[in-house]
Amino acid sequence: LELCKGNRTKAAEILGIHRSSLWRLMKKHNIYK
Repeated sequence: LELCKGNRTKAAEILGIHRSSLWRLMKKHNIYK
Protein backbone atom coordinates (compact mmCIF):
# COMPACT_ATOMS: atom_id res chain seq x y z
CA LEU A 1 0.00 0.00 0.00
CA GLU A 2 2.86 2.36 0.72
CA LEU A 3 4.30 1.74 -2.76
CA CYS A 4 0.89 2.47 -4.28
CA LYS A 5 0.21 5.51 -2.07
CA GLY A 6 -2.79 3.75 -0.54
CA ASN A 7 -4.29 2.66 -3.88
CA ARG A 8 -5.77 -0.73 -3.01
CA THR A 9 -6.60 -1.64 -6.61
CA LYS A 10 -3.02 -1.07 -7.74
CA ALA A 11 -1.63 -2.89 -4.68
CA ALA A 12 -3.84 -5.90 -5.46
CA GLU A 13 -2.61 -5.91 -9.08
CA ILE A 14 1.03 -5.90 -7.93
CA LEU A 15 0.34 -8.76 -5.51
CA GLY A 16 -1.54 -10.68 -8.19
CA ILE A 17 -4.74 -10.96 -6.14
CA HIS A 18 -8.27 -9.60 -6.48
CA ARG A 19 -9.23 -6.33 -4.75
CA SER A 20 -11.68 -8.13 -2.46
CA SER A 21 -8.97 -10.58 -1.41
CA LEU A 22 -6.70 -7.67 -0.51
CA TRP A 23 -9.51 -6.03 1.48
CA ARG A 24 -10.11 -9.30 3.36
CA LEU A 25 -6.39 -9.60 4.20
CA MET A 26 -6.28 -5.97 5.35
CA LYS A 27 -9.32 -6.50 7.56
CA LYS A 28 -7.82 -9.71 9.01
CA HIS A 29 -4.65 -7.81 9.97
CA ASN A 30 -6.49 -4.64 11.11
CA ILE A 31 -5.08 -2.43 8.35
CA TYR A 32 -7.53 0.31 7.39
CA LYS A 33 -5.43 2.77 5.37
